[in-house]
Amino acid sequence: MSLIIKQDRLQVQMLSIDSMVPSDHPIRVIDQFVEAGDDEKLGFVMKGQKTEGRPAYEIKSMIKLYMYGYINGIRSSRKLSKEYNRNFELWWLMQELRPKQVTIANFRKENKSAFKELFRAFNIICMNADLFGRKIVAINGSKFKAVNSKKNNYNENKIEQHLEYIDKQTEQYTQALEDNDKREKKEKLTVKKVEETLASLKVRKAKYENLKEQISKSDQRQISTIDSDARALPLHMNIVELG
Repeated sequence: MSLIIKQDRLQVQMLSIDSMVPSDHPIRVIDQFVEAGDDEKLGFVMKGQKTEGRPAYEIKSMIKLYMYGYINGIRSSRKLSKEYNRNFELWWLMQELRPKQVTIANFRKENKSAFKELFRAFNIICMNADLFGRKIVAINGSKFKAVNSKKNNYNENKIEQHLEYIDKQTEQYTQALEDNDKREKKEKLTVKKVEETLASLKVRKAKYENLKEQISKSDQRQISTIDSDARALPLHMNIVELG
């Protein structure tokens, strides 16, 4: 069977960077969005107005670089700088501009408030174009304390422990009733208290068995009775908090 012939790396080719990016590529949206924006109105620090010193990078190109990182989940200026060396999309977007890591980081520091306005405007455009489903919200790397307390959060192991404890308590109180029956002088108050406790244990057992059944029928490994979204989350040093 014949093999597909590889292209010689040293072969000189006549092509444009634009031909490397499909006409319907999302990166073209970033380009058009930034080009149409008013950078000064958004609050970006305007550079390149002085005649002396090293020339500054174009504001719109730097904004495009951060927009690309925003959409593709690249949050580090170092990673953005490295990304240019291996990503033809950035070659097209930046039009051969190659800012260093320090330049990228400084641009972000100088324009924090402006970026907030920029991303807010971009999200509004995406929502108006129905590009956001707005069905699922995911928060990565953050834990928020829940209204649900730890005692109202259950998993299978915790429920089994409760059921074992109730069974032991029930057995002890049942034995206490039998012991009282054997005595010649019964203490009515003690017997009544034991009977009330047994009734309470029966109710608690039914509760835990119901929770166990709910977990077995769902795709979740734990359940919270007050805040259904709350889950036991590890914080640090084996400390667990509901969040």
